[in-house]
Amino acid sequence: MKVKPECYPCILKALLKTARRVSEDEWLLRKVLGETMDVLRNSHTERTPPDIAAESYIRVSKLLGNRDPYADERRDLNRLAKKVLPAAEKLINAAADPLFAALKIAAVANQLDALTTDPSSPQKSLDAYDATPFYAQDYEEFRNDVQNAATLLFIFDNAGEIVFDTLLIECLKKVNKNLSVTGVVRRAPMFNDATYEDAADAGVDRLASLTDCGVDVVGTPLHTCSKQFRDLFLSSDLVLAKGQGNYETLEGEVRPGQPFAGKAVYFLLTIKCEVIASFIGRSVGDAVLIKEG
Repeated sequence: MKVKPECYPCILKALLKTARRVSEDEWLLRKVLGETMDVLRNSHTERTPPDIAAESYIRVSKLLGNRDPYADERRDLNRLAKKVLPAAEKLINAAADPLFAALKIAAVANQLDALTTDPSSPQKSLDAYDATPFYAQDYEEFRNDVQNAATLLFIFDNAGEIVFDTLLIECLKKVNKNLSVTGVVRRAPMFNDATYEDAADAGVDRLASLTDCGVDVVGTPLHTCSKQFRDLFLSSDLVLAKGQGNYETLEGEVRPGQPFAGKAVYFLLTIKCEVIASFIGRSVGDAVLIKEG
């Protein structure tokens, strides 16, 4: 998805929030804003919002002298999510269709994004389970694909929510006991996206092998990812990508006429801005499972 004018102030706000995790010095904050505006000013309109955000993050983190301003927050989000995991598991076990319930919980947990919502309590996300609309018109096709797949590539999003993703993986493996899952995380810190350390802390490594896309990015821009990752992406029977950043980078690469056209990807996310809401045709706050490609 190409960057829209509304994306620029959002990126600027995200980098200012990032800087304030390190310092409240006004001179430094102005430098951060200037650095980010320089990236925005020189970015062509064919780029995706996550691509611009990633370049801004790398430049700003160097300016701050801190490559990982979200380290403590990611650990805290995982810790808090673990506390409510039993309640989430209870909801899934009581559901008429546990896989559908696990998908909805994982989608609702996508609200745990420090850049757009209050990340302070995973309990709030779980409390929103019943009230959050979940549009999953591609669910039956997804379930059928799970049953027939040998391999699943699960592209994770943020820390905190990745704890709830473990319940989804467990449900996927109950639907298909022979399913082999590979989880994709960040090889280096990037905002509050889940890293290898966060995934291991969440317990993902007991359910799936872990890898990364070979570059320091936000989302999954296939054209810049390593050849090894692109080969893995193309060879996987099923791809499930979490979060708005993955949607913004991947959906355009699997559409007709694009380099990876014909490769189906399922996206699971909560819509967090009007740009994505308009693009998908839903409302901000809606949880969705949609197929592209």
